[in-house]
Amino acid sequence: MVQREETILIGYSGHGKVVAEAVIACQKKVAGYIDIEEKTDNPYGFPYLGGDDKFDELIEKGFKQFVLGVGDNKIRNRIAKRVVDLGGECITIIHPDAKVSHHVAIGDGTFIARGACINPFVDIGKYCIVNTNATIDHDCSIEEAAHIAPASAIAGNTKIGKQAFIGLNATVIQGLTIGVDVIVGAGTVVIKDIKPGIRVVGNPFRELC
Repeated sequence: MVQREETILIGYSGHGKVVAEAVIACQKKVAGYIDIEEKTDNPYGFPYLGGDDKFDELIEKGFKQFVLGVGDNKIRNRIAKRVVDLGGECITIIHPDAKVSHHVAIGDGTFIARGACINPFVDIGKYCIVNTNATIDHDCSIEEAAHIAPASAIAGNTKIGKQAFIGLNATVIQGLTIGVDVIVGAGTVVIKDIKPGIRVVGNPFRELC
C-alpha cells in the first residue's frame, strides 16, 4: 500500500475553515474533509469523504495524515486519539504568519493560527489550539487539547490544564495554574489559580455556579 501525501481535514465548520486556510498556506494538499454531514458552504471546494466512521477505511487506502479542524476541546481530543489508535497521524499546522520561538516544544496535532505569538521555553501539548493573535509568554505549559482563543494573553510561567478553554481576549497573569477542563469567559482577567472544572467570567474574575 502506497502512503498518500495529501492530508484530510477533520471538521469543516467555522474553525475548520480557519485551519484549512492555514493548511493551504503551508502548501499542503487537502484530499477532502470528514464531518457529520456534507456542508452546503464549501468555500475551498473540498470533497466530502463522509463521517468519522470512514477513518479506518481512509487509513487502509493510505491516507495517514489528518488535520484537526474541530474547535470543541473534548471532541477534538477524542477524535484525535481514535485516529491515532487506528494508525493515522494528527499533524501539527503552524500558519506561516505565526511567530513561534525556536525554543518551543509543540505536540502532534496542534494548530497555531495566523498572528499567534509564542515566546521561548513554552511547552504545548498534543491537539491544542493557539488561535488568531493569541500570545503565550515564556516558560508556560499548555496541556493536551487546551484552546487559547483569539487575542487572549497568557503571561509567563503559567500552566494551562488539559482541555481548558481560555476565551476571546482573556488575560491570565503570570505564574498561575489553570486546572483541567476550566472555561475562562471572553474578556476575563484571571488573577488567581483556578481549580479543575470551574467556569469563570469578568474583571476581576468570578466563578459561575
